[in-house]
Amino acid sequence: MPATASRTKSANSRRPRPSSRTKPIDPPSNYWNASQLPLTSLLFVLPLLALHEVGIHRFATLPGRVVEYRITAFALLTRFFHACGASGRYLPALAVVAILLSWHIARNDRWVFNIPLLPLMLLESLAWAAPLVGVYFLMSRGGPTYLGGGEWKLLASLYLGAGVYEELIFRLGAISLLSLLLMDLGRLSATVATPLIVAISAATFSGYHMLGMGHIPWQAFVFIALRGVYYAIIFLERGFGLSVGVHTAYDLLFLTLREVNGAS
Repeated sequence: MPATASRTKSANSRRPRPSSRTKPIDPPSNYWNASQLPLTSLLFVLPLLALHEVGIHRFATLPGRVVEYRITAFALLTRFFHACGASGRYLPALAVVAILLSWHIARNDRWVFNIPLLPLMLLESLAWAAPLVGVYFLMSRGGPTYLGGGEWKLLASLYLGAGVYEELIFRLGAISLLSLLLMDLGRLSATVATPLIVAISAATFSGYHMLGMGHIPWQAFVFIALRGVYYAIIFLERGFGLSVGVHTAYDLLFLTLREVNGAS
């Protein structure tokens, strides 16, 4: 009997034990789901961040680097990090990279770089942005909306960063925070909470664009709030990368049409 028990113990000791590490999740094979992955979003927004910084250096920095034009969202992020004891010219851009990488790691996704998807995401962004441009021209007939002024190279440089940083704050940040407050802590159902989350984030997004304006035209507030609702739906259904793409595509399409109409 002791010998039998010993052989059994020895056999059990040779059996492979299950690994304590979780196997990474295979990426989805279809475009609709793969384009929503955090790593794919990071690959999509990195060129925008790079072009934004190049544009700021060339077209938005006065001689002597005394004054550098930046969008308000970038300034808000810089102040937030400064209040936390961190500072650095590229800290907001590094924060975008760090957040998306952390999200990728937390999901336990495989390190698959879906570079062939990026042109398709660009085309989809343009397709989703086109209706917004049409809505703008329809609403602008009834009164003033929101119209940024400035030289086109400066505006294009700013718009390349606006899509990234404003989506980071008002979609990824605000919607995540509101979901935590209303759904996780407030125990509201998704049916009730989601419209509230979209509406609050959109109204905040519109109010942000009114900062520093002495008189706020109601048409401008409504139109930008509608844009916020649109971007929020894109974010919820298509992910961070596509919401950035649609936001940036709208700004650049609008700027292009403004320049063409001004030239004519």
